[in-house]
Amino acid sequence: MNDEFLNKIIVILNTVIEEASFEPGDIDADLKQLGMDSIAFITAVVKLEAEFGISMPDEYLLIEEMDTIRKMHDAVEAVKGGL
Repeated sequence: MNDEFLNKIIVILNTVIEEASFEPGDIDADLKQLGMDSIAFITAVVKLEAEFGISMPDEYLLIEEMDTIRKMHDAVEAVKGGL
């Protein structure tokens, strides 16, 4: 797991989900149960794309595909690694 990616993802999530205070230990927490709605999800995806200089493929653009920090990390790593 890339700690740099993980830390950037956590910062992004803490800015887009109201009252969030995620830490690396929350990697498998269900983000939907912790306040991530569709607007926060799309905002997070846009911020991830900008931060990492990537374009998320359509298969990741469903909230179920990136509903934990681990899944977001793995998606970023897969897309970033595929460049």
